Amino acid sequence: MKRIAVVIAIQLAAAAVSMLNLLHFELTNLLQPSQNATDLAALVAFGAVIVLTVAAPLAAAKRTRWPAAAVAATLIIGFAPRIVDAATRHVTAVARKREDRGIESKFLSDLAARKQDVATRISDGRSYTPEEAFGFIWFVSGADLSYRGLPDYSGDAFALLQQALQGKLVDPNGRVQGGPWNKLSGMPLFLYFYEGNIRPAVRANAVYLHDWKLLELLVGNDADLTLAEAASLREDLHKTPVRDATGRFMRLE
Repeated sequence: MKRIAVVIAIQLAAAAVSMLNLLHFELTNLLQPSQNATDLAALVAFGAVIVLTVAAPLAAAKRTRWPAAAVAATLIIGFAPRIVDAATRHVTAVARKREDRGIESKFLSDLAARKQDVATRISDGRSYTPEEAFGFIWFVSGADLSYRGLPDYSGDAFALLQQALQGKLVDPNGRVQGGPWNKLSGMPLFLYFYEGNIRPAVRANAVYLHDWKLLELLVGNDADLTLAEAASLREDLHKTPVRDATGRFMRLE
């Protein structure tokens, strides 16, 4: 009986340590996004600790060597969710890095292709259609890859667009037909971009600074602000841009 009591005491102590370890892990990661593998590991670990705690005294009563193994397993199991979580995070980080390399590689490939296209069009005197020009602008709008921890290629992209504007390949006043915002179909390019992408952000006080500079670039290259449909834009251009704490977004006052 004395041996069984000692085994029970040791097993309960090991179970308490393991449970506290599991509880600390759960509380530490309470605000982290849920991960199925980690959640399952924690659930299995809780169950395993209970099973081992019940099994250890029974094994001791039969005078086997299993109680020592049960105590060791109980202590080890408390770390199982941490091990699974670390492995899951590593796999996720590796996948994210691979995806980042793919995104950057594709962007640089597209940028090189657009540089060649601009050079060819300038040489041939062949301008973009309004729809093609919008695709160009949308590409430039996505040149800042820093949201993924990658370089910001805005400088190269803006310079290329400026070259296309100066070469009269892009007409800010060309009217876009169709596109992602069908209700804006027929609007001049600069207004199409403003009404579809920027004006909703103005109302939300969260204008992406990069897009605002892009709009200013279009406006500064002979956009026709005298149009009646440009009234809201004229009003916004007279307001003062105020950046937020991140420096990535702004509001107009």
